[in-house]
Amino acid sequence: MSPIREVLRRFGLFKEQGFSRVIITREVINSILDLGRDTYPREVMMFLGGRANSGVLRIDRLLFQPYEASPESAYARINFPLLTKPMGSFHSHPRGINRPSDADLRLFSKYPGVHLIISYPFRMQDIAAYDHNGERLGFEVAEK
Repeated sequence: MSPIREVLRRFGLFKEQGFSRVIITREVINSILDLGRDTYPREVMMFLGGRANSGVLRIDRLLFQPYEASPESAYARINFPLLTKPMGSFHSHPRGINRPSDADLRLFSKYPGVHLIISYPFRMQDIAAYDHNGERLGFEVAEK
């Protein structure tokens, strides 16, 4: 856990969100697929918005932050409005491998929730989901 998270947790201001199911709306999935294709051969990076309730993490929007990207990496300037809480991240791997790098794992550790990596050629089966520790997760797609 990051030092900032640890301090917030001690004062009751941060609670690790536990969930047993991840649901992502079809609109978000389609946007991720389109963004991967549209930005190829560069990486794309965004954050995921949604909510966790009763053991279910539901992702229903993308949260944009300015970023710089190349075919090898993407770097975001993270500056969310005070009450905006990302529920994870999404980025592409244009080289066709959807496993997290060491840099990805560092990013994942900063945000609880779900982290999606989509790899070339940017199809549904090319999306992999991970938790904040880099462990692979399953997810469901909901129409709304």
